[in-house]
Amino acid sequence: MIVEAHTWQFDFPPDLLPALRSSVCGSMKIREPDFIVGTKDNPYLLRWWLRRDDDGSCYLHRFMRDDDDRALHDHPWRSMSIMLEGKIREHYAPNMTDPRDPSQHTERELRPGAVVFRDAGFSHRIELLSKTATTLFITGSRDREWGFWCPQGGRHWQEFTAIDNPGEIGRGCGEQQL
Repeated sequence: MIVEAHTWQFDFPPDLLPALRSSVCGSMKIREPDFIVGTKDNPYLLRWWLRRDDDGSCYLHRFMRDDDDRALHDHPWRSMSIMLEGKIREHYAPNMTDPRDPSQHTERELRPGAVVFRDAGFSHRIELLSKTATTLFITGSRDREWGFWCPQGGRHWQEFTAIDNPGEIGRGCGEQQL
């Protein structure tokens, strides 16, 4: 399967980054996260809702550990990430390559100030290069369902993750693909 999904990136103006970081990251200091992906004892991601709407949302994400390395995942909407703190390596399937095939994946490092736009079908996974990383994550409206790209085929997110805790790995890339 070949997937056509686009991404592009640029750098946020460096003189504006401290002001953005200061105003947005203040949410992390004054309140608990609105949602924890993973368990409270071993969170993958802490999420603060800055705006949550069917037409698009804005989240503050604090990555606490790497994505599962068994499969790339895509998203249900177009999105934009602005790196605020930390450093990550994004593993992804470039346009017109097969996201199921790791030999076709590539990677890029994202540091504070990196701004990345992704189409909904863009497949990737995040690896931390620092202890934590913080992003401002902005989405459009929902375009599609989303899931993971296992070597055997696509798997809906509800089949890949744990039934009782969607932030934890469940069946993963085991049997029964989409």
